[in-house]
Amino acid sequence: MRTLLKILALAITLALRPAVAGQYETFDYHIQQMIIHALAGDRSSVQTFRELLDNLRQPKAGDPQQARSLSQQGQENLARNNLKSALSAFRQAFIADPADPDIAGWLALTYLRLNRLQEAERLAVYALSLAPAQATHWLTLGEVYGHQGDAQRAAGAMINAYQFAQDQPRMAAQLRQLATTHEADKVRIGALQALQALAATTASSGPLNDDPGAAGHASSLPREPKPAMAPRTQGNS
Repeated sequence: MRTLLKILALAITLALRPAVAGQYETFDYHIQQMIIHALAGDRSSVQTFRELLDNLRQPKAGDPQQARSLSQQGQENLARNNLKSALSAFRQAFIADPADPDIAGWLALTYLRLNRLQEAERLAVYALSLAPAQATHWLTLGEVYGHQGDAQRAAGAMINAYQFAQDQPRMAAQLRQLATTHEADKVRIGALQALQALAATTASSGPLNDDPGAAGHASSLPREPKPAMAPRTQGNS
């Protein structure tokens, strides 16, 4: 089993090479700039770096049908908390189609659940390089940074998760949950800082997404959570 996992890990590395080939640093630079500008409340610059990411060279698609089947297996195992089986399925799905941002995002989330933070960060950044407006990937990256002890970058990523979310009330609820129940201090602090920043700015400007009907709804505004008596085990991330 260990030998198989090592082979899969090597295959993922090889699958990334033609797509990334020295581009990971470029991807990461753009993502970090989006985080910095999100913390500064500069939505225009966030959008600029998003568009720059959209214009970068993308990897060639693989076998989407095979990849989707494997990804579904991974999601089913992840839902049952069978993390090793989920990891194996998502790795194979990623090898089958490294151009699918959702598969890369699921793989990043699984690495996060396994506390393999370096792999989780790289896959989350890679997923965002393919789909920089995907809120769930931003949320995963925010949790990764929180687990790494970087509450500030966690907050910036979570701000982007909210701003890009199609369902902002739901994302606000997820951030409030992270701010009150997550077991990692820096994840809670990052989520709280994101909520505070969003509450101060969202009321006076619309959300940063492509849905003009989503702007300005009071129900989507984040609220600062009430202090919890004690942190509890994380629920849904």
